[in-house]
Amino acid sequence: ALNVESLNFHCPWAPLQPPVKFVYSDASDHACSSFIDNEHKIFHQSPEESSKSSTWRELRTVDLALSAFAPDLQGKKVAWFTENTSVVSIVYNGSKVTELQPLALSIFNVCARTGISIEMKWIPRFLNCQAE
Repeated sequence: ALNVESLNFHCPWAPLQPPVKFVYSDASDHACSSFIDNEHKIFHQSPEESSKSSTWRELRTVDLALSAFAPDLQGKKVAWFTENTSVVSIVYNGSKVTELQPLALSIFNVCARTGISIEMKWIPRFLNCQAE
């Protein structure tokens, strides 16, 4: 039971804590970006990455940004906003799609290694102006 509790990043009997950091991410055909506090990171995609599905690009954005922001997010609860509902589900549950599962595992491993508790949230595209 101890292993399961540590992988879920919280004890079921502990009081719920609100997130202390808020991250917004977005991906387009050519680049992806993330915004936290006053820091904005832009990642450029290769032609091969640009040809992948929007879900892959959005999930890759979370993966890249999480790794880049990990030192600032270490040990914190984070609310992460994305405009892709599939990304929210994949981060929580993984994916049966072969090219998406490695990204989900990478996100999981960064969170497990750094003690980041990530709370994925869907946000409508027109409200996600922070990351654009």
